[in-house]
Amino acid sequence: MATNLGPIPLFGIGNFGKSVNVDAQVRTNLYVEVQQDTEKSRLTLYPTPGTTTFVNFGAYPSRGFYKKGDFMYVVNRFTLWRVSNDGTTTSLGTLSTSAGRVDMIDNGTQIIIVDGPNGYIYNTVTLLFVQITDVDFPGAGTVTFLNGYFVITKPNSGQFYCSALYDGLSWNALDFA
Repeated sequence: MATNLGPIPLFGIGNFGKSVNVDAQVRTNLYVEVQQDTEKSRLTLYPTPGTTTFVNFGAYPSRGFYKKGDFMYVVNRFTLWRVSNDGTTTSLGTLSTSAGRVDMIDNGTQIIIVDGPNGYIYNTVTLLFVQITDVDFPGAGTVTFLNGYFVITKPNSGQFYCSALYDGLSWNALDFA
């Protein structure tokens, strides 16, 4: 036996309660209008008007983003791009890989980009982009910055390595755990 329950509200209004256990719904790029007529649907969701494309890198998905100062750094396919606040893009260098996730972080002057087998440094002072060629660099899946050191995870190993102090181009094979 089928019963008509009427419209089933899939989305709430998107209010935050005092506790996230009670209400923690968020609406992104939508706003809600509550209807007073109880004979029809009580909630209407409208898209946010006026959104436009800021930067278009084409059909390929971007592999990673990092914001530093007034710029956003984006790896799209095999290119590292710098995007300014007005949407101007500047190609900074080329990675050896063209797919897969990248991770990025900076130490104040160097931005390190890791893509699994390789690592790269973009120096924000000298504006040079180079691949890490130190024979002790083990490759990296993720990277963070801690107390002056880049700390990377070696892919498929359970190990992490530390760079030299404030120098992502220099690695020691014995600086791992």
